[in-house]
Amino acid sequence: MGGGIDGFSLQLKDKVVKAAQDLRLDQDLAVELLKANVIKVFMNYVKQAKSKSTRLDQAKELKKMVYFSNLVVQPLLEGIKPPTAEEIEAEKAQAEIAKIMKEAQAAAKKEEEEEKAADDPKSAPPLPLAVFGGACKGYGIFAEVVKNVLEGLDTFVGRYLAFLSIAYIAFKWAHFRLFNDFPPF
Repeated sequence: MGGGIDGFSLQLKDKVVKAAQDLRLDQDLAVELLKANVIKVFMNYVKQAKSKSTRLDQAKELKKMVYFSNLVVQPLLEGIKPPTAEEIEAEKAQAEIAKIMKEAQAAAKKEEEEEKAADDPKSAPPLPLAVFGGACKGYGIFAEVVKNVLEGLDTFVGRYLAFLSIAYIAFKWAHFRLFNDFPPF
């Protein structure tokens, strides 16, 4: 544990687990010993963090503590405590879910390929059908252009007709109400 993250490896973990088994330590005692040593190391990290002058350096030390917890303490704890029946069941369930997801992805991919194959034309249509389809498409494009032109003209005329009507009425009102004697001849 004194070596920190850099001095820890899977071989060292195996040695620690083998030593605990050779000493015939029960799981609870092994966990208590590990807990006591881990608390000392964690307190060391906290003391080092408090001694740093900037918050960034303090955060770096605490980050090292988290890495130590994840890379050293967690594997040692897993080595000392064998997985419970619940954890084994959870792993089996995860494996089964992964298998189902792979099958679903394969089925979705196959379905996509079938849809693409159905969308792709396999052969050209007969000539009379192609000519008729082209004529219909041409008429549709022509009709759309004519419709857009007529709608634009209708909008233009409608707006300016209303504007000119209002302007004419305002002009006549002003002429007969405000300037009734204009022009004088």
